Amino acid sequence: MEKVKEYLKKNKVLLLIIGISIFIIAIICLLLFNGKETYATEDENFLSLVCDDTVIPGGEFSCNISLTNNTFTAEAFQAEFDVADELTFGGMTFDESTDWFKNPNNLDSISIMHSASKSALILTNPNGVGPGTYNIGVFKYTVPEDAVANAIYDIRTQEIIAFDSNDTKYEFSDVSESVRVLSNIDTLSSITLSGANLNTDFSSDKLEYNATLTDSESGTVTITATATDAHASVEGDGAISLHYGTNIIPITVTSEAGTKKKYTVSIFKPYTFNTDKYIYNADNNYLYTGSEINPSTIISTLNLDKDLNGKIEDNKLIISYNEEKLAEINVINYYLNGYSSSNKVIYVGNDVSYSEFMNNISLNGVTALVKDTDGNTVTSGDIEIDYKFNVYYNNTLLEESTFDLEYLNVSDEIIIDKTNNIIKRIVCGTTIEQLLNYFDTSGSISVVDKDGNKVSNGSKVKTGDIINIKMGNSTIKYTASVLGDISGDGEINLGDVSILYNYLKGKKELGIYQQAAGDIIDNGIIKINDVARLYRYFKGRINVLEVE
Repeated sequence: MEKVKEYLKKNKVLLLIIGISIFIIAIICLLLFNGKETYATEDENFLSLVCDDTVIPGGEFSCNISLTNNTFTAEAFQAEFDVADELTFGGMTFDESTDWFKNPNNLDSISIMHSASKSALILTNPNGVGPGTYNIGVFKYTVPEDAVANAIYDIRTQEIIAFDSNDTKYEFSDVSESVRVLSNIDTLSSITLSGANLNTDFSSDKLEYNATLTDSESGTVTITATATDAHASVEGDGAISLHYGTNIIPITVTSEAGTKKKYTVSIFKPYTFNTDKYIYNADNNYLYTGSEINPSTIISTLNLDKDLNGKIEDNKLIISYNEEKLAEINVINYYLNGYSSSNKVIYVGNDVSYSEFMNNISLNGVTALVKDTDGNTVTSGDIEIDYKFNVYYNNTLLEESTFDLEYLNVSDEIIIDKTNNIIKRIVCGTTIEQLLNYFDTSGSISVVDKDGNKVSNGSKVKTGDIINIKMGNSTIKYTASVLGDISGDGEINLGDVSILYNYLKGKKELGIYQQAAGDIIDNGIIKINDVARLYRYFKGRINVLEVE
């Protein structure tokens, strides 16, 4: 410590000179900078300007202004705003709760001016404001009605100045904001397809297109739709599942501004009818169903796609998807009145004359001849066991059956699917004895369940029971199908409803005789209304299951 004192004493003159020099430099700095434009680092972002990001053509947008004076008390403020010539000034709304406007004795505390491309704001408050952050208010501007999509309008400040109570001037850095006009472009620049081809060239102003599948059997196509404007959104394209017939695929473009435009691509998926149950001739457009004339039996035997509707009207098979007709095919057949047939054997009994037999045949679109053992056409006499029954379309032989002099007559009160040998639409609760009363035959009849066990005459008929009719050297077998008894227990319960619903959903397979039991509406196709009716019957909401 003594050494420090001694040092200061020896250098007293030097230290005095250094002190005087520092004082002189400080005085010079004060003289040089007094009244000059300045601001503290903390006040660099003195003015904050926040505008809406986007605006619609002809719409109004807002810019919020706030001030932050961290290091001084402000009594006056002014700023100029340079705006695009196309903008229309819509006025300014002030935040009167802020301290800048709490000066009731000074009516001139607010001043705002606007010209073609300039806006100016001047604020004064003799009481002083600050330090702090203050919301001043909102400028409003309107863009032209014909503003171009994605156009940019700038708002830039100039000469941001504030003064304190000592008239010290503070000048700050300029700030800028921009607003973009929302895009109202709602068009596509292209539509491309995978698995199909547009039939005409694409144009953004053409809204409807037809396309052709590259593979007529294809079940899907992929559509890629590209919006003209990057801000627009597209709905409806992507992988598309096709149904038979006309598929009208809507593609909607929504612009950023909310306008919409809808394009459509129509793709026709052809339907090709085929069947392995009956004879179908595509060239001559006929379906030969033999001796089966019951429309519901024919439809159910065709096993149409679940989405398709089939019906037979005026001897025409009409297949459609919803209301669109996909195929119309002539149905031709014959009907044996009072005679039965199975596996191309006609049971006529003894002493039946040719004329009696032919008078009991109904022909629809076909011709029929009886041939003897030498192939000659029979026109008189009795039917013999070796004779042939031939059915023709024009000169084309469609079917040849033989005769059996035993007889099998079945009442019209039961429905037989002769193609699948199913006795259909048996009322639940019918006994075996009641069912066998509908048969008159020279053969013998026995009934077994689906497991091969003999069933007594007093038992209820169950879906899946087999009726065996022994005729000479052959046996005709019919499978019973009790309406509503899908499970084959002879009752209608919740389990039947569940099985039928799961079949409809593709979760369970059913045999032909079970499908016949589930075709409640009797239109040849199982749909949700079949399930619904079966459920209502089970719940007791309807008393009769059959559709009258």
